Amino acid sequence: MASGSGVIAVLDFSTSGGKCVLFDAQGRCLAAAREAWTYDPYLHEHSALAAGWSFAPDRFWAALVRSTRAALRQAGLPGEAICAVTASSLRIGTVLLDGAGRELFCAPNVDVSGLAGGFEIMARLEEARGNEITGHWPPWIWSLARLLAFHGRHPEQTVAAVLTPLDWITWRLCGALVTEPSIQGPTGLLDVSRANWSDEICDLFDLDRSLLPKLVPGGSRAGELSPAAAADLGLRPGTPVHVGGADSQCALLGSGVRTAEDCGAVLGTTAPLMRVDARPRVTASGPLWTGTHVLPGLWVRESNAGEAGAVWDWLLDLTGFELPGDFERAERLVGPLARAPSAIVGFSGPRAFGPNTTNPDRPLGFAFRHSTYAKRPGRAEILHSFQDNLAFALRVNLEQLAIETEVEGSRPQGLTLSGGLVRSSSLLATIAAVLPGPLRVGEEPNATPLGAAVLTAAASGIHPSLDAALAAMVRTRVLPPPPDDLRAAYDEAFALWQRFDAAVNPLSLRVP
Repeated sequence: MASGSGVIAVLDFSTSGGKCVLFDAQGRCLAAAREAWTYDPYLHEHSALAAGWSFAPDRFWAALVRSTRAALRQAGLPGEAICAVTASSLRIGTVLLDGAGRELFCAPNVDVSGLAGGFEIMARLEEARGNEITGHWPPWIWSLARLLAFHGRHPEQTVAAVLTPLDWITWRLCGALVTEPSIQGPTGLLDVSRANWSDEICDLFDLDRSLLPKLVPGGSRAGELSPAAAADLGLRPGTPVHVGGADSQCALLGSGVRTAEDCGAVLGTTAPLMRVDARPRVTASGPLWTGTHVLPGLWVRESNAGEAGAVWDWLLDLTGFELPGDFERAERLVGPLARAPSAIVGFSGPRAFGPNTTNPDRPLGFAFRHSTYAKRPGRAEILHSFQDNLAFALRVNLEQLAIETEVEGSRPQGLTLSGGLVRSSSLLATIAAVLPGPLRVGEEPNATPLGAAVLTAAASGIHPSLDAALAAMVRTRVLPPPPDDLRAAYDEAFALWQRFDAAVNPLSLRVP
C-alpha cells in the first residue's frame, strides 16, 4: 500500500448504538453513520438486586451492516475504496461462543447478570489480591463473573470462547479469535501489570486457557474480510482486518494522549478520565482503576465522572428536543447561559468515582431556588445546570487523579478533552471555567474510531510509523482561559455543588 493513501472503515460498538466511520489518511472523517440500539432484559437469579441485559447478535450485526452501507453512500465511495477495516468497542461487555461458533450469551457493559459469579469470585479471591492482579474491583461485571454465572445456570452448555464485543466484531469480520490488552483490562482475566492473561486467576477458577482469544497489540492484522462479511457490508472480500481497541483508550490516542503523565477525559456515554503511565500502578485498594493503554508499554490510571452523554440525551428528550438532529438547536438555546454559573444545583448523574460511592437508589435531580412565578427556570436553565454538574464532576475526578499521582511523585500535566460532547461550545466554555488549565480539545468528535484508525494506519503501512500517523491524522486545539471573575464565580458554585452532593449521596429511594 502506498504511504499516505487509503480509506479505513471503523465499526464502533458503543453503549447506545452501532456506528461506522470512514477516515482518510489525513484523519478526515469522510462519513459517519450510526444506528441506535436497545438491549433485552435478561432474567437471572438476582434480578431483584441488579438488572440483567443482553443483546441479540444478529440484530446488532445488522445495525453495523446498515451503518457501514450508509457511510459508504454518504461518502460516495464504492466498497473497493476501503483499504482496511477495524473496530472499537465499549469495555466490560461479554460474548460467549460455543464450539460451533454460535453466540450463547451476549452482554453489554450495563449487564449485572453475573452477580452470582461475582459473589463466587469474592469468596475465593481477596479484594486486595484481585485489585493487584486486574486493577479493577468489584467483580460484578467482569467477564469472568458472567462466565461463572452462565455455567451455573446452564451446566449442559459448553463455552468454547470468551470474547468482548470488540473481539466479537473482529470474529464476525474475519473469523479470527484475537483480542488486545486494553479491552481485556476490566474482564477479570488479565494480569494488568504483565498485559497478559492471569495464570493465577485461570488456575484459581479452573479456567481452560483455550477459552481465551490470542492477545496481540492493538493495530495488528487479524486476517482478511470473509466473503460472507464482505457481502453483508458491501466491501471487497479479502480486505485486511485489523484489531482495534477499547473505546476510552482509543479516544485517548485519537486526541493525542499517549505520553506518560498526559491526562485525557472522554466525554461520551460516560466520562472516564485517564492518566497515562509508563509503568503499571496497581494498588490493593482505592477508588481508581488501572488498565493498559491501547499502545504497548503504557498503562492508564482511571477515574470516571459517570454518565455524561447518556444523561444529556435523556434530558434533551425530556425537554422536547428530537435526537439526534436537535443537538445544535439545544446548543443555541443553552449557549448564552454559559457566561455564568447556573442558578440551579443539578446532581443528575455525574459524580466522584469509586467502588463504594455508587448508590443506584440515590436521588438524582435539580435543586431550584424558591422563586416567584415570573422566575421559574426553563429547559435552557435545566440543561445548563447539567453542564455545570458534568464540569464539577470532572473537577472532582481530576482532583482524585491528581491527589493519588502526586503521592506517587507526579501530577497530571493539563487535560485533553475528546468524545461526542466536545461538539458543545457551551459545555467547553463551562469546563474551561471550572477546571484548571491548560485544556486541549480533540478536533474530531469521533475520537474513539479515529484512535482505532490511527493504529491501523500505522500497522498497515498507510503511514510509516505511529508517530507519522498521529502527526497526519490527529489535531487538537487549546481552550482559551476564562475571565478571572467567571472562574471565581464557578469556584463558589462548585463549593455549593459539593455540599449538595455530600448530602444526597447517603440518601436512598429504595423502599424497605
